[in-house]
Amino acid sequence: MARYSDLKLLLGGPYEDILAQMFKQVFIHSRESTDISTVFPSGFLKRVAEQFQISPQDASNLLDTIADLIDDVLFVQCGPAEIVAMLPGSLPVELRQFVAAAISHSIPEWKDILAGQEITHPRLVASSMKVHVKTASSVAASLSEPVVIAQLDIQPTPESDLALDVPVRKVVFEMDKDTLGSLLDGFGRLREQLSAFSSGAAQ
Repeated sequence: MARYSDLKLLLGGPYEDILAQMFKQVFIHSRESTDISTVFPSGFLKRVAEQFQISPQDASNLLDTIADLIDDVLFVQCGPAEIVAMLPGSLPVELRQFVAAAISHSIPEWKDILAGQEITHPRLVASSMKVHVKTASSVAASLSEPVVIAQLDIQPTPESDLALDVPVRKVVFEMDKDTLGSLLDGFGRLREQLSAFSSGAAQ
């Protein structure tokens, strides 16, 4: 499937009237969310689904695609013509031009917002995973079920530049096969995005 192909879902609604505002909301929500599994509020997803006459899942895919496109444009720092060229040729020219105009108009504002943000996320120091077979459980059906035990060593961001030794915090959790599959799918998507960024920067 072509990158950004879910933008075709915009054809189901009056994108000419709401595109610019929707893109601004996508940018804001993608930066404000602290939960990577629920980036966009349910009310926003429902409104988008209704406006473009699509399912909630399609609305989620559409918003994820828009967020990815915004990130790519901000990283590569391209203009309207380059944005149009990034989009699938199968999309109508008018739609591609509307998308490019909506993003280009907001780029200066988004750059100012990003410049004022300070990255304060904890740092992953080390990680390890192993397969474990349950031998005790409150649910009989879970006995002898293999799971993955993961340990992440997290180092919080120092509260000041003078802080030298910030203690590492260990987070241990288990995942079943389905959860691990979803995690790996997410990592695969992130790898594709990073590869796209690297390719764009090299051009």
